[in-house]
Amino acid sequence: MNIMITNVSTIFLPKISNSKYSLSDDPEIITDGVITNEAPIKLIMQELKKENDKLDEIIFIVSKKAAREIKEPSVEALQKMDKGQLELVGDVVGETAVSYLKKKIQDAAVKYECDIPEMKEVSIKDEPDDKDVVKCIMKVQDRLLKKSEEVGENGIVNVHIEANGGIRYVMVMLTSIMNVLESQYKNINLQNVFSTVYDSGSSVNMVRNTKSTYISAQLVAAVNEFTNYGRITSLENYFDMRHSMDNSKDTWLMWNDIDKCIEKLSEISEALQLCRSSVILELFYGKSDSSEFGINAILNKFKEEYKNSDFADAKIFSYVIDIINKQYAYLYENIDENDNKDAINNLPRVIKWCVDKDYIQQAITIYIEKMPEYYFHNEYIDKKIVDLNNVEIGQMDSSKASKGFYTELYEYCAGNVKEESFCDKVKQKVLKIWNKAKTQSSKESAFIREMNLALEKKIDADLKKALEEVKEIVAFYINNNKPPVIKLKNNGEHPIKAGKLEGFMNSLDNGNKNDLYAIIYKCENNEEKQSNTYEKKVSAIENLVRGKVKMKNSDKLIHAMKYYLAVKLIRNRVNHASEKDISEDEKMAISKMEEYGIIIDMNFENIKNILLQGIKEM
Repeated sequence: MNIMITNVSTIFLPKISNSKYSLSDDPEIITDGVITNEAPIKLIMQELKKENDKLDEIIFIVSKKAAREIKEPSVEALQKMDKGQLELVGDVVGETAVSYLKKKIQDAAVKYECDIPEMKEVSIKDEPDDKDVVKCIMKVQDRLLKKSEEVGENGIVNVHIEANGGIRYVMVMLTSIMNVLESQYKNINLQNVFSTVYDSGSSVNMVRNTKSTYISAQLVAAVNEFTNYGRITSLENYFDMRHSMDNSKDTWLMWNDIDKCIEKLSEISEALQLCRSSVILELFYGKSDSSEFGINAILNKFKEEYKNSDFADAKIFSYVIDIINKQYAYLYENIDENDNKDAINNLPRVIKWCVDKDYIQQAITIYIEKMPEYYFHNEYIDKKIVDLNNVEIGQMDSSKASKGFYTELYEYCAGNVKEESFCDKVKQKVLKIWNKAKTQSSKESAFIREMNLALEKKIDADLKKALEEVKEIVAFYINNNKPPVIKLKNNGEHPIKAGKLEGFMNSLDNGNKNDLYAIIYKCENNEEKQSNTYEKKVSAIENLVRGKVKMKNSDKLIHAMKYYLAVKLIRNRVNHASEKDISEDEKMAISKMEEYGIIIDMNFENIKNILLQGIKEM
């Protein structure tokens, strides 16, 4: 379906004339016209006829002047007119501008052998205020929405606007409304905005599609939407539309380069909205192996290559780049955009940039997922304390750096590493005895014998007690020929799965310390670590603050650990359904943070401040 919207002009009799017009996109299509709006409508009727299509409806925006009867001019005015003008005056006198225009369109339909379009009028005052313009445009919108409903999801309403006549600033709002309709309704499409170029040196005036000029306001909105909210759709649609309107064969390479830039901007938009921390860093600063450069280098390369270009769209996109670069300027202050070996060092400025843009969820996620990597990269943590090469990660761990920092470092400072080391010590002793015993004819009896010899030696009391516990388990295997069940101190049970003693030892040798942990501590492995989680994290910080744990860079590390825990608490509270879901352990940690001067609440500005304080002086 094709609908033309025209803002009806009045007819100025002293200058009345009939001129020739053609379409700039198809100069073979020619028509004539007396009233300003006439030629573009008649030309689109011919063009659609040529495409086996038709103009279905015309919406006339009619002022009171355009609806007023045209009176015969004075004798003095008539005397100044030529024969052709006098004939035209005879045609229009007694008509209104809109009735005369309708008559000319009906005559054209007969001439071009096409259907007469349905015609609808929407009135407007001669000197309308804002309310009048809005009221008028809303009526036009309602008509378009009705047609949209009629054609359904599988149809399309192509809108053609004749922009020459009538009240000028109606056009501004009309094109703005069309922008909204196009974005909200997939079956409404602004096809043309016709403007006439009058050439006194030519016998034929040119009617051009100036849609790209009238939708320039969309560009500003699209760029703002990307720079302020990280959404790229409007910017993509704007340049897709300009590309579709470009009939030049010389601009394909330029469009290819623009598409590459927009594709990279689209990746940034997606990464920001999905909070993909590692991808965000790579898109801003490039990959560490220099296989890909950051967005700043990519955009600046386009600007440099097209700085002397005469292509309008190259200039427009360069303008867009200038706006984006201004928004990204802080991310690249005093750094080489082509040096991406230490992109992780730019992490604090990325977090600050996110905070400044109110991308708070993104800032929190990047902080939690990537700041541990920043701490290790900048040697906040002694390699003797936590060596990332030796950190083993499971399915629940996001990265070695995160586990190394938030689990192993905090546990070391809280003293939990002692339990792990002791468990490993018992494991090594038990396996040493087993390896000696299993070469003998009766492995089980040989193990008990070798264990007794070990217990008779002067050894640490805790180790002796642990070995005696293991000895009892072995004795149970020997006497009952089935696996034992360990009674836990919480009145629970830990059944050992291995049916035979040899299976138990093989499991231990393969790294499974869960059974041994239950034997020694009478609780499940990591049970104590998983409960009272925040208590242990706070204990780690307190041990550093009080000097119970000595480490180099302790002041920087204390600051990092305090604020990392604070951001963790914030993210946890964001995920809570209600305040009632907060555990006593978490309440204790929040209270401790307050003692440090860090208030954990859901106040937006306070969260921003915590994030900024966490990266202060980095």
